[in-house]
Amino acid sequence: MHVNSCSPDIETTSSIYDLCKGLRFLDITADPREQERRHLCNLLWESLARWAPRDLLLAERRLFKVGIHCVPDLTSFLQSRIRKQLQIDTKLFTPTDVQQLAVHLGIAKGSECNVRRKPRTKERLLCDLVWDARPSWTPVDFVAAETKLELIGVRTLDDLDKVLPGHLNTKLKQAGLKAFSSETISAFKCYLDKVYHRDDKQAAWMDSVGESSLHDVLWETRPSWTAADVSAAEKKLAVLGITDVGGLSEALTTDINKSLQAAGKKPFLDSTIEELRLRLHASGKGSCA
Repeated sequence: MHVNSCSPDIETTSSIYDLCKGLRFLDITADPREQERRHLCNLLWESLARWAPRDLLLAERRLFKVGIHCVPDLTSFLQSRIRKQLQIDTKLFTPTDVQQLAVHLGIAKGSECNVRRKPRTKERLLCDLVWDARPSWTPVDFVAAETKLELIGVRTLDDLDKVLPGHLNTKLKQAGLKAFSSETISAFKCYLDKVYHRDDKQAAWMDSVGESSLHDVLWETRPSWTAADVSAAEKKLAVLGITDVGGLSEALTTDINKSLQAAGKKPFLDSTIEELRLRLHASGKGSCA
């Protein structure tokens, strides 16, 4: 069952944006320079509501060329030009962009401090979620993800919420595009649960399996698999009489690999069994060879 308890409309964009912003965390395993780079990109993205992912990518590259690699570099750059009343290259920022950035950096003066944050479009809200959900991503990753989603018709939060449970990666692969990792799918789901105020997140996610085919569940669980891998897995399961999601869920409560080996079939990897049990909320015993 697909759960979409309350569809966010454009009037609530600020609260949704603030919610996603509050969920953000830095990847503590990242190189400090990469953290500084991401911090700079976060500031740019937060400040400029009119931007699309490609604008962020272009700005980061242009800033790099003029020696701006972190937030302190940008602050010094803008302070110097504001103080000297120098015009900033419009290839970098428009006058309105500079004003917005100055407010976010706390270096705006007088009436400039009263700039209102522009409402975010539905398309921009989706991009906010994609960017905030993956703190280790660079602008290149961001553009790639947004492009993939757009190519399969996912342009808003509602669009993503409808296809995420069990169908997103299937649609991507059918379109000849690279699937998202299980970590990315989980991160998207976590943010969507917050946006739609779903209290029982795990139940809502697992309930969606009822709408998915065995093929979809296998592919969603193991996004790195090829179509041939999924087909091979379906054939192995069919030997055990498993042809649907319910049958797989029940089989996962037993030692499914022992049954496969007894039937002369290659067992699944431990990681595959674990991911399937997590996806189907099944517990069981036994491991693979």
